[in-house]
Amino acid sequence: MAGLIRVSTPGERPTGEINESTSVAEVLKRCPTARRIFDQYGLKGCGTEHGPTEPLSFFAAVHQVDLQALLRDLKAEAENPSTQQYVYRESLADYIYRRFFEAGIAITLTVGALWGATNLLQIALDKNLLQLRLVPSIHAHAHAMIFGWVGLFVMGFAYQSFPRFKFTTLWRPDLANLTFVLMLAGIGARIGAELLQPASLGLGLGVLSAGVEFAAISLFVLIILRTARQSMEPRNPYERFIFGAFFWFLVQTVFSDVFFFAKATAASQAQLIHRIALLDAPYAKCSCLVSPPSSSRSQPALCSGGVRSQPTAARRAETDFRADERQPHPGCDELYRSALLRQPLLRRGAGDFLPAHGDLGRATRPPTQGVLHARS
Repeated sequence: MAGLIRVSTPGERPTGEINESTSVAEVLKRCPTARRIFDQYGLKGCGTEHGPTEPLSFFAAVHQVDLQALLRDLKAEAENPSTQQYVYRESLADYIYRRFFEAGIAITLTVGALWGATNLLQIALDKNLLQLRLVPSIHAHAHAMIFGWVGLFVMGFAYQSFPRFKFTTLWRPDLANLTFVLMLAGIGARIGAELLQPASLGLGLGVLSAGVEFAAISLFVLIILRTARQSMEPRNPYERFIFGAFFWFLVQTVFSDVFFFAKATAASQAQLIHRIALLDAPYAKCSCLVSPPSSSRSQPALCSGGVRSQPTAARRAETDFRADERQPHPGCDELYRSALLRQPLLRRGAGDFLPAHGDLGRATRPPTQGVLHARS
């Protein structure tokens, strides 16, 4: 029977018409030419050739399309398939995100988590938290996690999801691929710089890392901005959060380089500890503001403020949140402003190193040589 496929229902799986519970993968399995329709609505390379297993209602919600119009188009295609054969071909823009994800996982499992666990083991065996000899390896591990794990995932998610919920294509995928190469080169150079500082080779690798990482992230932001500009879709409130995270991504990159050269040029152990104590907390706070944008499978539905066509759980959460109608819903604008005002980076900064009732001068004064000798 043309246009009829199996649908997901509790218990039995009877045959039925294409409806909001039917998954994208089921539609494509029965009618491969329907891929053209899904691509028009923003699917592109998601789910590879067979498509994702999400229901059509969820697909319509996250891509902000009319569910009834989508169902009409799919039913018409299923009843009268196009005579033109559809051949699925992936472009660089469709699969580039996988390189970022795979590299991020590889970095995390090696110089990330494994190296971090090794550092913790050395601290535990020596029963001493203050070991200056471990600072280079600890900071090399930290940089690999921030830029190799978080950074690569931020970029991969953005390249994959942002064009799809803006109903456009990624601007210059070749340049996006270049950012991948630059990021890997920068991370590798920074690891070497941390381990070799303060030698001249270490400083040279630090300069190289600073240059290529800043170029990669600046180019990444430019690609996403140009992708947004070529879209005909109106701007959405959630885009503020995305570009806000990208701004802090750039700021963090500069702060990371300042942090490195402050350590590498320290004239003594006391000055080294003083500079780490002064800069480490703001740098960590800044890193917390770089939040990977969610995949297009959820971001628009959860951040746009609408509940039509959303999954039941999402509608329930929104209903509970607005249970008391006497309290006005803050909305994305107020939520965004509140997030900026409450950021600890601006309010506390290096305050993590202040005693409860102390003064800044006393708290940030370098330790005496006697303390260093006692702890080393």
